Amino acid sequence: MSESIQSTLISALPAATKVSDTDIVVLENGSTTQKITIAQLKEALGINALNTKIIQKQYTIKGTGISYYYIAPPQDNMKCISVSNANWSSCNVLVKGISMSGASAIIFTERNISSSEKLTINSFWMES
Repeated sequence: MSESIQSTLISALPAATKVSDTDIVVLENGSTTQKITIAQLKEALGINALNTKIIQKQYTIKGTGISYYYIAPPQDNMKCISVSNANWSSCNVLVKGISMSGASAIIFTERNISSSEKLTINSFWMES
């Protein structure tokens, strides 16, 4: 006696517009097919642990006529991993880069910021 199993090509499945922790992903390992939830996958990849180690902090810096500024970490043992201008309407300047100097981060801008301008920086810090 034969059994007929209905199948669907993966390419014919609709695209997911949102992903939730309870959604299931199929894993194929040679001849073994298994399932895992998005929550389990995030845990296995270390995403949950990574999210707890990243802190976002906003700084407002009054211009001093120079193109670099020091900012202190929000907590000890943290390194700045990303910075950007959070408010282009108050200070139209590109943040070009960051560098660590001891515990502080140095923010480099494309031009000197005058004393009449205030630069708002979004920064992301990670435990080191």
